[in-house]
Amino acid sequence: MCGLTGIVIGKNYAKDELEKVQELFTQVLLAHEERGREATGVTAIRPDSTCTILKKAIAASEFIKTGEYRDFLAAWDNNVSILLGHTRKPTKGPVFNNVNNHPIVVGDTVGVHNGTVSNNN
Repeated sequence: MCGLTGIVIGKNYAKDELEKVQELFTQVLLAHEERGREATGVTAIRPDSTCTILKKAIAASEFIKTGEYRDFLAAWDNNVSILLGHTRKPTKGPVFNNVNNHPIVVGDTVGVHNGTVSNNN
């Protein structure tokens, strides 16, 4: 099954503290790679409900080396309140179609899950 990563940020952090949160988030994402190597995704959610999502059909160990992931980290500031990460072992839907990879957006909801959804048709 997939690996799930989540951090709720509850205060304003100094720059060095934000860097520690980024490192922790990245290390947990990597630790969850063994639960799914076929795709990796992350989202940063702000209190105003806007979010940034990045997902690719590659293992977390490759994902964190991309320029897009470095840009994702660089864009964090104290306006980010929730971080979600997902490492995917597919049970339904191919990873080459990024719609199947997580985080998933449905209406105003952003989420990740671990398991198989069977009533989505």
